[in-house]
Order: sequence, then C-alpha cells, then structure tokens
Amino acid sequence: MATAARQLKHRPASPEPRALRVVRRALSEFPPQQATHPRRRRGVIAITCLSLVAVVFAVLVEQVVLAQSAFELGKIRKQLTEAQSLQEELLLEAATLESPARVENFARNHLGMVDPDPALTQYIVADIGRRNEEAPAGSDTPAAGAAAAAATSEVAP
Repeated sequence: MATAARQLKHRPASPEPRALRVVRRALSEFPPQQATHPRRRRGVIAITCLSLVAVVFAVLVEQVVLAQSAFELGKIRKQLTEAQSLQEELLLEAATLESPARVENFARNHLGMVDPDPALTQYIVADIGRRNEEAPAGSDTPAAGAAAAAATSEVAP
C-alpha cells in the first residue's frame, strides 16, 4: 500500500492538459423528479403528521393532568382549612378546661374538696442541709429522723 502511494506521488505530470468539454443533454434524457420523490415526500408528510398528532396528544394529556392536579389541590386546601378551624376550637376548649377557676369549681362541686382550716394546718420545716452535713445522734435512718420529727412536733386532733 505504501508503494502504491509512492508511485502516485512520483508520477510525472502529463505534458498535455486534458481538454474539458460541456455535454448537453436533452430534457427527455433526465428522469422526471416527480416520479422518484413522491414516496419520499409521502414518508416525510406522514412523519410530520404523526409528530404533529403526538404533540397535540401530549398537550391534551398535560392539560388533563393539570386539571386533575388543580382539583386535588382545591380539595387539600379545603381539608387544611377544616383542620385549622378544628385546631382553633380544640385550643379554645383546652384553654377553657385548664382555667384555674374551672379546676377549682370542679374540685369543690364534683370531688367534694374544701379549703383547709387555718387553725388545723401545721407546717413542718425540714432541715435537709443539716442531714447531709452532720446527722444528729440516733437519726441514722430516715425512719428514725421522721420519728424524731413527729415526737417534737405537736399535732392537734
């Protein structure tokens, strides 16, 4: 292959130039273009029509999906509004049930609770810091400390 390329490269130029001439043919010698291209045109037209139908179908499907999505969005917004109003009602009900006046009223009327008599109320001061630092003799256990505290305080009947 390399030798053929060398031979072509080193070939001497021909001394006489080639004469070129224009050949004119009659129109009847050329094949009619309409006879060979109708199939090709039909194929192009068919592909174009199918593409156009596919694009129209895709646009219609997109519009249907968009309409369905808008319908679902409206339904979800309605559910959200209902849930927010229910939440507001429940918050108001919880605030009403937790009010101190309502709790006191329920305790007095339904549970039978009363205010304690101030004359019978005793307060015991627990010296927690002393127990941790130095425990008094005989109060090594919590029960002994409680017994000692009960003995020193006076309880009214």
